[in-house]
Amino acid sequence: MVTVGALGLFGCANQPHSALGPGEAPSRPWSDLIKSTSDKSTTDAERSALKDGAISDQEYAYFQEQIKDCLTKLGVTAKWSSDKSLEYTKPDGVTNDAIDNCNRENGLEILALRDAMDRNPQQLDENDILVACLKRVKAVDPGYTSSMLASGVDLDKFMNGELFDKCNADPLHYGKNK
Repeated sequence: MVTVGALGLFGCANQPHSALGPGEAPSRPWSDLIKSTSDKSTTDAERSALKDGAISDQEYAYFQEQIKDCLTKLGVTAKWSSDKSLEYTKPDGVTNDAIDNCNRENGLEILALRDAMDRNPQQLDENDILVACLKRVKAVDPGYTSSMLASGVDLDKFMNGELFDKCNADPLHYGKNK
């Protein structure tokens, strides 16, 4: 079984609002990425889902179903899990390119954007929120900084651990009840 997460490792991604100070959020969170995603969209359904600046539960479910239907037509058995990842079993005769095309042509970017918006609603700096979480759960030393994370300092010491995975999945909330 293969699992595809719509949400990737955002902590090490380039920041669209790098001119902001620590803890500052853009005045219109996600507006730049919504616009660029809309500009790259290949279908009217994708553009329609983005035109109001939000992706509703109904729109999210629609794109999940589109991807699943496309995969089913290829003979792939697929389902969306509770963590919003796509689990599927790929028959021998189906190429990875065919699966990638189903994902790309049926709204995976919309799903990934919504997941990112849910995870970080104010679009705070990803490195800042990830490092704050890692410090909260004591996965890194108190002196570890966002710039150290961005430079890859000591990533090999914590990146493949459960605490990193949980902080990366929910950096604003994980570890706050410890």
